[in-house]
Amino acid sequence: MRVRITHEARSDLEQISDLIAEDSPTRADSFVLELLDRCQSLTRQSSRYPVVTRWRERDLRRCPFGNYLIFYSIVGDGLEVNHIVHSAQDYSRILFPDD
Repeated sequence: MRVRITHEARSDLEQISDLIAEDSPTRADSFVLELLDRCQSLTRQSSRYPVVTRWRERDLRRCPFGNYLIFYSIVGDGLEVNHIVHSAQDYSRILFPDD
């Protein structure tokens, strides 16, 4: 199964890295790599995390990683990472600003 990181998720990773780098550039790099590893690991059991009830029609799933949430969808024979956000953020507004 192939993992596709969307433009939005890449932007999220850059913001996470920039925020952590203010205190520790080395940790910023390693943490982003850990997040990417978690995204890759989702392919082994892509259905492990349930579909978020509110967005069931979009088949959006949520995987926790520390204080962050990885939102992804199973698309065909692959997995698409849509966003990665801090769990304290209003992620519904970030994911679907028009809803």
